[in-house]
Amino acid sequence: MDKAGDNSIRGNQWQRLLRWHRGQKVNEEGEDGVKDKGKRNTILGLKFEVKEWVVDPAEQFYYAWLQVMILPIVYNWVIIILRTCFTEIALSYLPVWLALDYLVDLMYIADVVVTVHTGYLDQGILIKDLAQLKKRYLHSKRFLRDLVSLLPTDLLYFAFGIQTPLVRINRLLRLPRLNEALDRMETRTSYPNTFRISKLMIYIFVLIHWNACFYFALSSYIGFGSDEWVYPNITQPEFASLRRQYIYSFWFSAQIFTTVGDTPAPKREEEYLFMIADLLIAVLVFASVVGNVGNVISNLSDRDNVFFPNHELVKAYLRSHHISKELRQRIDNWYQHLHINKKIMRENEILQQLPIHLRTEIAVSVHVPTLSKVTIFQSCEKSLLEELVLKLTPQVFSPGEYVCRKGDVGHEMYIIKEGKLAVVADDGVTEFAVLSEGNFFGEISILNIKGNKSGNRRTANIRSIGHSDLFSLSKEDLTDVLSEFPAAKHHLEEKGRQILTKMGMLEESGEGEEVESEKIETKIKRLEDNLEILQTKLARLMVELESSNHKMQARVQQLEWEVAALETQLPEDGEEGEGVQGRVPPLTHMECQEEKPIIYTMENKPIVTCAGDQGLFTSLYTSLAQQLPREPMEWRRTYGRAPKMIHLEANFVQFKEELLPKEGNKALLTFPFLHIYWTDCCDTEAYKSTVKEDMMRWQNSLRTHGSADWVIIVVETNDTKKKNKTNILPRSSIVDKIRSDFCNKQNDRCVVLSDPLKDSSRSQESWNSLLLKLRTLLLMSFTKNLGRFEDDMRTLREKRTQPGWSFCEYFMVQEELAFVFEMLQQFEDALVQYDELDALFTQYVLNFGAGDTANWLGSFCAPVRSWSGLLLRRPIDMEKRDGIQRGEASLLDLRSYLFSRQCTLLIFLQRPWEVTQRALELLHNCVQELRLLEVSVLEGALDCWVFLSCLEVLHRIEGCCDQAQLAANCSHTVGLWAYATDKLKSLGELCGLVSEKGPTSEDLNRTVDLLAGLGDERPETVNSLQSPYKKLKEALSSVEAFERHYLELSHAAMEMYRAIGRLRSARLVGKSLAEFYMRKGDRERAETFLQEALKSYVSEGWSLPVTHTRKQIAECQKLLGRTEDYLQTSALLAGDVNLTTEERKHFCQEILTFAGKSGDHSNKVTLSMGVFAQLTRLQFHPATASVHSGAILQVELTLRCLMPVSVHIQQVAASIHFDVDHGRTHGRSKGAQRQTNPGTVEFIQGNSSAGPPSSSATGPSLELDEIQDRSPSDNSLNSTGVVCKNTHLLMRRHDSNSPPDTPNCVSPPTVAMKEGAQMLKVQDIKLEPGNNSIIFTAPSGQPGTYTLRQLCATVGQVQFVLPHIYPSVQYEVYSQEPQLTVEPLSEPLLAGLPQMVKFTLLTGHYAVKKGDALQLSNTDTMPILPSTSCTARISNPAAELVGESVLSIQSSDKVTSISLPPTPPYHTLEFQLEVLCIIPSGSDRPANERLTNGEVRHRPRSYSHPDTPMTAIDQRMSIDCPWSIYSTLLALTFYIPFKTKHSLLSAGNRKYIQVCVQNVSDVNFTLAEVKLTEKQHASLELQSLNTKEQQLLCSKHSVFCLWEVRWKDDLPSCLQCVFSANFSPLNQDVSAFKPFHYQFQLERVTTLYSVRAEILPPAGEQHCRSGFLCGLEVCITRLTEPADGEMAEESKTDTDGLKTTKLMYEVADSSSNWAVCGKSSGMVSMPMTANATHKVQIEVMPLFAGHLPFPKIKVLKYLPHTAAVAIQPDPDSCVENDSLSLLDKTLDDQGDTASIRSRGSVHSVGSGDQQQKGVAMPRLEPFSSGQVFNHSHARQVLVLPATDDHIMEIGSMSPCRRPLRVAGMDSNPSTPKTLPQA
Repeated sequence: MDKAGDNSIRGNQWQRLLRWHRGQKVNEEGEDGVKDKGKRNTILGLKFEVKEWVVDPAEQFYYAWLQVMILPIVYNWVIIILRTCFTEIALSYLPVWLALDYLVDLMYIADVVVTVHTGYLDQGILIKDLAQLKKRYLHSKRFLRDLVSLLPTDLLYFAFGIQTPLVRINRLLRLPRLNEALDRMETRTSYPNTFRISKLMIYIFVLIHWNACFYFALSSYIGFGSDEWVYPNITQPEFASLRRQYIYSFWFSAQIFTTVGDTPAPKREEEYLFMIADLLIAVLVFASVVGNVGNVISNLSDRDNVFFPNHELVKAYLRSHHISKELRQRIDNWYQHLHINKKIMRENEILQQLPIHLRTEIAVSVHVPTLSKVTIFQSCEKSLLEELVLKLTPQVFSPGEYVCRKGDVGHEMYIIKEGKLAVVADDGVTEFAVLSEGNFFGEISILNIKGNKSGNRRTANIRSIGHSDLFSLSKEDLTDVLSEFPAAKHHLEEKGRQILTKMGMLEESGEGEEVESEKIETKIKRLEDNLEILQTKLARLMVELESSNHKMQARVQQLEWEVAALETQLPEDGEEGEGVQGRVPPLTHMECQEEKPIIYTMENKPIVTCAGDQGLFTSLYTSLAQQLPREPMEWRRTYGRAPKMIHLEANFVQFKEELLPKEGNKALLTFPFLHIYWTDCCDTEAYKSTVKEDMMRWQNSLRTHGSADWVIIVVETNDTKKKNKTNILPRSSIVDKIRSDFCNKQNDRCVVLSDPLKDSSRSQESWNSLLLKLRTLLLMSFTKNLGRFEDDMRTLREKRTQPGWSFCEYFMVQEELAFVFEMLQQFEDALVQYDELDALFTQYVLNFGAGDTANWLGSFCAPVRSWSGLLLRRPIDMEKRDGIQRGEASLLDLRSYLFSRQCTLLIFLQRPWEVTQRALELLHNCVQELRLLEVSVLEGALDCWVFLSCLEVLHRIEGCCDQAQLAANCSHTVGLWAYATDKLKSLGELCGLVSEKGPTSEDLNRTVDLLAGLGDERPETVNSLQSPYKKLKEALSSVEAFERHYLELSHAAMEMYRAIGRLRSARLVGKSLAEFYMRKGDRERAETFLQEALKSYVSEGWSLPVTHTRKQIAECQKLLGRTEDYLQTSALLAGDVNLTTEERKHFCQEILTFAGKSGDHSNKVTLSMGVFAQLTRLQFHPATASVHSGAILQVELTLRCLMPVSVHIQQVAASIHFDVDHGRTHGRSKGAQRQTNPGTVEFIQGNSSAGPPSSSATGPSLELDEIQDRSPSDNSLNSTGVVCKNTHLLMRRHDSNSPPDTPNCVSPPTVAMKEGAQMLKVQDIKLEPGNNSIIFTAPSGQPGTYTLRQLCATVGQVQFVLPHIYPSVQYEVYSQEPQLTVEPLSEPLLAGLPQMVKFTLLTGHYAVKKGDALQLSNTDTMPILPSTSCTARISNPAAELVGESVLSIQSSDKVTSISLPPTPPYHTLEFQLEVLCIIPSGSDRPANERLTNGEVRHRPRSYSHPDTPMTAIDQRMSIDCPWSIYSTLLALTFYIPFKTKHSLLSAGNRKYIQVCVQNVSDVNFTLAEVKLTEKQHASLELQSLNTKEQQLLCSKHSVFCLWEVRWKDDLPSCLQCVFSANFSPLNQDVSAFKPFHYQFQLERVTTLYSVRAEILPPAGEQHCRSGFLCGLEVCITRLTEPADGEMAEESKTDTDGLKTTKLMYEVADSSSNWAVCGKSSGMVSMPMTANATHKVQIEVMPLFAGHLPFPKIKVLKYLPHTAAVAIQPDPDSCVENDSLSLLDKTLDDQGDTASIRSRGSVHSVGSGDQQQKGVAMPRLEPFSSGQVFNHSHARQVLVLPATDDHIMEIGSMSPCRRPLRVAGMDSNPSTPKTLPQA
């Protein structure tokens, strides 16, 4: 909206406000004729309002309309989705739906009309202008939403059909209107908590409704009744009705969202996705319900806590202090009375959030009826009552409680609101009077009546008869209120005197004293008033004096500035210096010392105009100006910027209309942000006659200029109170009139300031409120205007691509914003503005360089005429700023001004070091920008500008920091020092100050031109002796001055670089100094700096600077006569490819000339090999670099000659270091045990110009080698270690700045060949440029390690030495002991079968002679099989076959002798033998058991066969060798290919023995002649049930063999069995079969008991049914007579003389097919006679239908505490598994064990603690395998399903059930049909 529109709207508002005031005034005057006219105006106004109807959002009509709009919105949200998903409902009632739809649309249209005519508040005023309302609505998001919701999408019915109500989905966009209506209802309802719960339930209902519709639609899409999850088939009559469809869907959806009940499981992916979404929503619904209910409960609790005191805390306190019961009862009764009668004790806390006037109205409406009944207040005015009601404090007294006692000091009076109190005597019984509602007492004690004999003490005892509600008024509050109402005070005092007179408590002389006291008080009051008047006048005089002093100081500063400007013949800058940014202090008399730069502060402040009573404002100015910025304010800006705390200051000026902003004026600094009108008027007539008109003129001026930020301050003082006569209205009337006349609804725009010059709490509170109000209004105005300014600035910036846009104009606008931020001391934001300007200008310059030219850049392309450098000593350079504003500034001017402002702000931010960083960037960028813009600049002018700018920045930083800070942060300033040094050097070269002949006339003219461009020195530095201007002028004046300044700057920069550790930069500065010294002839200093610079060039790899620097160094060294250094440098240059061939030959000839001189050989010069030639490759012959002693070894070196010509070498020598290593000599073997050295070593080379690469800064890497010491007898490892092979490199100390052994150093350390070292020498070699090959013959006599250390080439008087060869190169000469090893030809070696093994003999230094033989000791367990042909192979160290020979083997009982063929030393002899390991008989022995023929142990699975662990046998053989007196022990590990297990099986009284042979190897075998024999009992017969004579035993498979045990008399209790068989690998003949034996023992094989079980169906049923109880009859029978031992341990004699034993039975079902009802286990006393039987009846219930196996029945022995503890081999076995194989038995045992252990009651007869303490307890013991036979095992019974048709049970067969092995062994004819199990 434009400003004209704003002004017109505001004008209309003020006109309507004035018309309303006129009407009010006419009504007050009461003239009839005027009243009628006013009515007519009102009628006319009503007609106007009817024409332009506007709805007030706060009125009842708007609230009612919102309630009406709830119906159509809810209708659309419920019905549209219902009709979309339930198509039958939509079609059945189509006319009704269409009628309702269009009725709802009409209501939507009506709502749009109401919304357009709804007013809104702007600055607290209701806007009723219809045009403005329409414009606001049309530009809002609500209009777009309403428009979309009313689009006629019903036309889509013609395309999709009338049955598609989804086209009206846009009607749902009116949901925000529903939320608004509900929020209004929640605000107005008296029961907000109930309403919140109801609203939540409505939301949940709609959500469930939508979900139900989606569910029904998804069911329709999938297919009704297709599965259990979707809606049932609608063809069924039960689910066909519309009501049933919706209710079922709603019920299903409610079940999901409430998570109550079981819903069918989904079957399809769509159903799963739907359920996942619903469950997630259900979690949110549940959380919402819980959270809302919790909030309601919390709100109710909070309400109670606020209304009533917390009784629990008081109770806790009373209990902790042991208060008497009677007192606690009284307190409880008091709290009970409060709660029952709803007595609220915290009225002030409840109403404290309301404004003061609302609290007053509430208090008046609640308490004034009570006060009106008080006789003392009946004649008081209403305003007194309004003041009193806010001071009253409610109190409740219990029956019998004393309110006050006679003689107590009175501090408050009481007013009875409800209840009765008695005035009693001191005895507490006699009642003088009864006080009731409306009475008051206690006023005598708080009125301070003169002459009161009792003083302020109570004169009576007051006691509460029942529960009494009283109001108390304290003495301080009453005095404060009565001070405003003297008549009421006098009335109360008179009443008090009358009462005291009646009581005889008033002294007669009191009246005279009272008169005298009144006179004294009057005098004191008069003195106080006069003192206040004098203080006010004094304050005004002080303000005027301070103002005059400020003006005088400003004038003096201006005059001093003008005088200084005249003295320096500069244009007057004083007024400019006092510009928008601040003033510069005047220049005074300057001393010789350097002047510190000035750090100024911002003097501009936000302007606040003051109108009205100027004298009044002047008296308050000092306090206001000082206290306004004391408290910070939080400044919150737009665009998501972080809030900041700022201190607001203000510049208060007198109001003038000229100060108001004009149209188009965008300056913020001259913009008045707030307008204040000051008045202390208290006279109504004066207000109407003068003040009101003045205020109207003031407001009209503000309104004309669009200034809406104003405030009226009414000052209330004691003077105005005294002048307030009866004809003057009270203060509140004046304030109300001002608010009514000018503030309308903005009452906060009129502020009352009470007694500002009085030191009281009330005055201070009023003063603080005023300050807070001013800060708030000022900040609001500032934020609003600043935001508007920023928007205008952005608009201007967005137009930068349009023609005619000027950067200078935009620069001034954004700098204005920076000034504003600086004014608020937000220096960071101000700096951002300048940085944005900097970046914008830089971008334009870069675009110009890329071809994108802006027209305004032409002004910056003008030639540079002045290069005076940066100016950082002024707060603002107005001269350059004016040039920018006029568009006449050059590029340097703009950059200088920008940087000066950035520098100032950075110093304010205490970031001076960032100034130096920005300065370097600025200087470099300016040079580049001038080149891009192609600006014409005099040669050397930029150097002058950069030099002056560097020094100016340094001086500015030095002025802000002390010396300690400068020294600690020299890393930030050293760049400027170096840059200034470089530019001064350039100027010296340009002006001829560096040349040896001095400057020429042309140089002098150039110098004059450069100095002329500097202009005159600035006035800030005129009196400074060390100003940049004077330094540059002096440096360019003479050669000596230039040298002095240049050396001073250079050395300063070098020292700073070294201090901060930047050696490279220091060396580069030194390089420049070296060139300077070379021109001056000081070669020695020059060489020092050149060498330092060379180090940096070499370390960083700069080849060309390295070459150039070396040439300079060579020149210096030659002139200084340093021959050796010169030769070294010449050698480097001779091999430098960056030089020309002629230059390289010249330096090479210098070396050869010196080398060819004849003289004393002791004066030979040693140079580094790297400058002459490079070692590129070293190769050994043989390539293993390892030979035995006496062998020939050749070393071939490849040298790359760096010289440009051929060089004749007299001798090339390589030194060798020999190391005798005894461990390697005697204990190492060939192959993996001896580490071989690489046969070829490549040496990595670097850049040829820079020479060979130096070592890394961390030094060479470690070269470690393993060393082992082994025993000569059995080759066992004695010790091992690690040795470093390049210790001579690692232990050296190197310079930290120069890497070791690099030829790049100018003067490398002299390295000579070590004396006494072994040498490899080659004479007379000619090296050609490039690669050359040199071959040495290495010594190999003594065993050890030979390391090549140094390399030396001799050319006449010059030796080129390579100090060390790196990486380390060595070869080995070894002398080795003979070693004999044996290894299998195939893994693993199988016991019991012939196996081939290979013997390997390493002869070492021993020569095998004819007749030498190996003597092998024979053993019974591993014989060596004889062989007719055994061939030995002989090979040399290179693994080449030398010869073969047939061995002669002779064997006896104890020794096998093998004759060896003659074999030379260091050869290998190999032959093969066949051995056999006998498998030991007997069962598997435990681990680590010692045998006579070897050690048997169980290897871990990862030893050789991780899948099949085999039993291993270690066989050792002893061999006597001819070269040693010791015997050699060799070990072989064999693996038994079989694992054998046995088991005892029973079928009644019949016994069977089963043997399982498992092949755990990878070989397939054939088993033959399988037998089983018993050793001890000849009458025992083992009848074989195995039909096959030979059986195939495959790898990882098993073979089971079965024998039936038959006996004649009695079955022995213990059997000793031997299993034997013959085996051989598959497909071999009979002769290859080998025997295999396995021995084992069986104990307790006799069957003692048999167990039979029968399952009986329920009565009347033929078969068992699932879910019905059945009978399980268990019959336990004793089969044999007890043995003697059993009689002694287990028997017990009962009363009949029979021997009995106790058994424990247990019925359990681990497969969960049966449920055992009742007792599942019990104790049985069995007679110890044959055929003794015991039956047990147990109820069981089948859980499934089908053929179910019988429950498991277990029997255990119950042993008394007297029985000895027997160790059972398998304590978990309790019932024999008759028809199971061995593997199945293992599984059953594990299952039984788990079942039994799960029942602690069965096994744990005594506690573990008692057993551990040794107390004998009864225990359970399982029977051995075969002692109990269970006839019901593996039996099944048919179970029918239950009779319920809706339940189908399927008895699935468990996969863990075992197959029936021996089905024919069951002898019970009544067994139900037995089925094989799967």
